[in-house]
Amino acid sequence: QLQANPGIMSLTLLNPSDALSLANDNSKMAPERLPSMQRSETGEPIAVNQEQIDTVRSGLKPEHIADDATVARFVRATNGNLKESIKRLKSTCDWRAKAKPEEVVCKACAKNSRSHYMHVVGHDLLGRPIIYSCVALAENKVYEDNRDHMIQTFETAIKCMPEGVEQWVWVCDFHGFGMSDALNVKIAKAFLEISAAHYPERLGQFVLLDAPPVFSMLWKAIKSLVDPKTYAKIRFVPYDVKSKQSELVQSLKANFDDTTAAWLLREVMENRDKAKIKQKRYDVGHIHKAASAGQLQGLCTDLSGAMAEVKEMGEARTSPLPLHHSHSDDGDFHDHRGTCSLLQMYHEKPAILEPQGRVMRGKQ
Repeated sequence: QLQANPGIMSLTLLNPSDALSLANDNSKMAPERLPSMQRSETGEPIAVNQEQIDTVRSGLKPEHIADDATVARFVRATNGNLKESIKRLKSTCDWRAKAKPEEVVCKACAKNSRSHYMHVVGHDLLGRPIIYSCVALAENKVYEDNRDHMIQTFETAIKCMPEGVEQWVWVCDFHGFGMSDALNVKIAKAFLEISAAHYPERLGQFVLLDAPPVFSMLWKAIKSLVDPKTYAKIRFVPYDVKSKQSELVQSLKANFDDTTAAWLLREVMENRDKAKIKQKRYDVGHIHKAASAGQLQGLCTDLSGAMAEVKEMGEARTSPLPLHHSHSDDGDFHDHRGTCSLLQMYHEKPAILEPQGRVMRGKQ
């Protein structure tokens, strides 16, 4: 069984030549084959017994529905305080009944697909969905819109979890973060409050990539609000693609399969290219339409053919690449919608992108 090294759990980046060689080594493990036991930060299994689960469930209202895994997450979040677990789970059950988060659609993205750039892009070695976001590609700064988009993304990540997996990894790329973002404390607080209150024990790792000095202003304002459990999962990681002798490469290899590691590297590199940024948008409606039409099946094979076509035609090629594809000088392709394995999952289960995908298709 392949597992991430419990002692090295932060995302790190490596130099381009190393990443491209990783991509060529197709040693990826499918999420379905990964171990289902959730583990602590030290790698040891966390046990919540059935008696605790039954006690918490007995304290809920008749209309409250929560499976054992959900109850267990709340027990872990409260360090076994059953009274507090009941209180918090009641609040979440009431919230879900009223807010219906599984049906939340980011209205801003429905109007403009450049509003936000935060979505599931793949899975780590433990089968946990990877959420990637980049400040530079998000035009919308409105609190309500960002709150809804975050909820929409969290719910999608849950639907992307293989059986036995309960957490996600969030790589938050701070490229483009400026003074106006540092002063927008409300959005950061929304993440902390909603995550702690209604998605406890869902965050496996929170990677803060390339946080600039100005971020310290926001960090000072919210640091006291960060739950100790969440704080332990935060990793500040510098943007570094040039170091050849670094532990960063080993860290990346320890937590992501080769293809996903290379995908992440290409993505963060592209998002520092102004020309590439102008071409990018994340359109859930378009992806849902492509998945429903079978256009995401065998995408890696299709891209290999397209890559060969580009090499053969060179500058004679007249038809532009789709907006979700980009290629480097060596003809290597990158699909910013996500890794091939994730897009294959969408092909097999388009419902993962519903109802958001259907709603946004109707807006097009």
